[in-house]
Amino acid sequence: MRTICVVTATRAEYGLLRPVVQKLAASPALRLQLVATGAHLCPRLGETVREIEADGVPIAARLPIFIGDENEPVAVTIARTLTVFDAYFAAHRPDAVLLLGDRFEIFAVATAAAARHIPIAHISGGDVTLGAADEYYRHCITKMAAVHFPSCADSAARLVRMGEAP
Repeated sequence: MRTICVVTATRAEYGLLRPVVQKLAASPALRLQLVATGAHLCPRLGETVREIEADGVPIAARLPIFIGDENEPVAVTIARTLTVFDAYFAAHRPDAVLLLGDRFEIFAVATAAAARHIPIAHISGGDVTLGAADEYYRHCITKMAAVHFPSCADSAARLVRMGEAP
């Protein structure tokens, strides 16, 4: 049985991942390894992990990454996230990691998985967010990913133009 690790860091992204998480949890052929991190575990950001708990989906790990104040430099949080997830992946090596989106937390998770040669499946690669850092984080995740689930035909075409297989 293959283990698929799904990492969620925000309420918005979990809302999009919820049906996929529920199907993975119910699958007889796959084992879900759900990891909550980021805003989900942060009191000042609402501790939205309660929404996941309310769904009744088992959470394999809760990995806090926001332990500084709200003015902590993003690079420091990225470095901590990379270290935390590298240790997690070393101890609980999944067969693949499923990630959605474009935030710096997910970029750091993808980097940790890629460094451990764990295949990444990326949802929403090829999307566009003009003028935001999300744009380059998303494209970096795309280049690390082995499997792509673009949100629309335009995003799929953009992935191909970026050099990904059709």
